[in-house]
Amino acid sequence: MKKTHTTAKIVLIAAILLFLFITLAILGWCHWKNTSTPIFMVTSNSMAPYIPKNSLVLINNRWGDDLNNLIGRPIAFYNPLKKKILVHRVVSVDGDLVSTKGDYNHYLDNYQPGRKDIIGYVEHSIEYFYILVFGLLFIIVLLIIIYKNLPDQKKTAH
Repeated sequence: MKKTHTTAKIVLIAAILLFLFITLAILGWCHWKNTSTPIFMVTSNSMAPYIPKNSLVLINNRWGDDLNNLIGRPIAFYNPLKKKILVHRVVSVDGDLVSTKGDYNHYLDNYQPGRKDIIGYVEHSIEYFYILVFGLLFIIVLLIIIYKNLPDQKKTAH
């Protein structure tokens, strides 16, 4: 019985440490990139297959003054027509405006974001991030339940 009790405790601690590591890694990314809104969840398939729906994207806002540096890169930008932040690829630059398009879409976006709308470019994406987070939380809760239901060593020892 004692071996099962110890193993459950070790697995529970390992799962909690993994969750904390992932959380701290993301927070560290935010601080390191010094961007005010560095993380977004992609809620559509418009960038599939490069960035599937429900992926977490990490944004870097240090792209310099030249909008041409963004051509070919997916960017996060505010679209006032849709009143939300979109992640689409820059296909061209026209003065202070960029033309964007989702990889899965057949047409250019009807809004051309300017410098003030652009939050930054996508530096990394984590596919299906919600599965990772909820899966890990589920495992932690399950391990806590198992740990709580293990027989108490003091009661079983004679």
